[in-house]
Amino acid sequence: MDVIKKMKPGEPGTKRLVAKYGDQLICVRYRGDGTQKRRITTVELVVDEGFYVPLKQSAPTSLQQNPNRNVFIRVDYQEAGLRQKVKLADGQWVPEKKRWKIRYRDAVKLGVLNRVEEIGDVEI
Repeated sequence: MDVIKKMKPGEPGTKRLVAKYGDQLICVRYRGDGTQKRRITTVELVVDEGFYVPLKQSAPTSLQQNPNRNVFIRVDYQEAGLRQKVKLADGQWVPEKKRWKIRYRDAVKLGVLNRVEEIGDVEI
């Protein structure tokens, strides 16, 4: 199922659910099921709260120490704008992997670290 829309409590389309769940409501998602031609509304709720102590920040990864290292990222076909940005960052399409290869530092600049699927060789 694809997420059609994600909304925060209080936005139009969430008022009925805010009335029902109150402060427990985190977000509302409308999902589309293309095979069965239906729309589904889902909610994310708080069910428990507790004290949280963040862990110490970890040591820099090898990618952070070597920002010229290549990474392979996924860019969907319909994301023409992002694909153009990757090209402008000297990204290269790798047909065998069906992924774009760019330097780690460029992936950070473009904000696409969540799309990294593989770490490649070191660029010289």
